[in-house]
Amino acid sequence: MKWDASLSIVKHYWIFLTLLLTACLPQTKPVVPDAKITTQQKIQHEVKMLLKQSYIDPITRFVFVHEQDKAYQAVLKTLKAAQAKRCDQVAKRYEKLPKKQIQLDKLSQGYQFSCPDVVFNFAQAVAKKQALAQQFSLKKRDHHGQQAKTLQACDRSYEKMDYANALHHCQLLASQGHAEAQLKLGMMYADGRGVRKDYQAAYIWLTLAVQSGIQQAQVLRDSIAGLFTQKELIDAHDKAAKIANAY
Repeated sequence: MKWDASLSIVKHYWIFLTLLLTACLPQTKPVVPDAKITTQQKIQHEVKMLLKQSYIDPITRFVFVHEQDKAYQAVLKTLKAAQAKRCDQVAKRYEKLPKKQIQLDKLSQGYQFSCPDVVFNFAQAVAKKQALAQQFSLKKRDHHGQQAKTLQACDRSYEKMDYANALHHCQLLASQGHAEAQLKLGMMYADGRGVRKDYQAAYIWLTLAVQSGIQQAQVLRDSIAGLFTQKELIDAHDKAAKIANAY
């Protein structure tokens, strides 16, 4: 009986000691994975998704929207390289196709927004292959002569601050793809000269002027870009592409 009592005391003492030591040990919290996602991680995910899909326009829009955003500068080079590579693939594919208007229409409809140079080069090839090349050349010469007169009227009216006439003549040329007229038209819409101020119209024509090679237009265009939401910028850029497609 004494032995059993002693054993019971030792057992209870051991349990007490174990509990005491456990209480003294530092308690560790379970590791919970950080649920927060950094801005760069979010951007990297967006880029990854863009590169996975096969279309060019979403990449072009993404680059356009975030061109001035410092947080995106690290990934824009990658996206621009991907855009250039895809446009190059389109160009190589269309090199093998017949240089016909129907092919040009398909190319223009699908890639005018993201690959304007590819569309332009193919359009030149189509023009060279047209059966009535000589007649086309004569019409083109007459058209250029008329364009020159209209451009002169556009310039004179603008310099004389006769913006109502300048708007008429410049609008006609701008819709035909004339870069200088597009610049003047964009400036008139931006400043409200001869027409009610319309920053979206100004942005569209200045964008077309930039695409036509007038770098001066980019400064003014970028200065009004901050007035729009991302959706409005994309909408304006889409409208510019449609106008260019109609040249």
